[in-house]
Amino acid sequence: MVEASKMKLDVKLSLDLTAQNKSPVVKRVLASDYTTLMNQAKSLGSRHGISENDCQLRYHDGDNWIIVEDDQDLELAFAIATSSTMKLIFTVKPEKVC
Repeated sequence: MVEASKMKLDVKLSLDLTAQNKSPVVKRVLASDYTTLMNQAKSLGSRHGISENDCQLRYHDGDNWIIVEDDQDLELAFAIATSSTMKLIFTVKPEKVC
């Protein structure tokens, strides 16, 4: 398990509310593993009317949008951010809108 806080990564969740014609909601988070990050994403989503079951995490790697589905995906995201900007923004977007 790789912790973003040990690598001094700036990790944020950005809740995509374009389907509701609203600006995104951005929250800085501490992410130690996929389950923790996903729970934070679901909590943020539920506070803004997005069902927990519809939340999907993704990030932009500079070329493409990458979906995060497990700890391995999260570790790769951390590695990419560590080798470049030291910033990582996970977009929480309802699956039904994607």
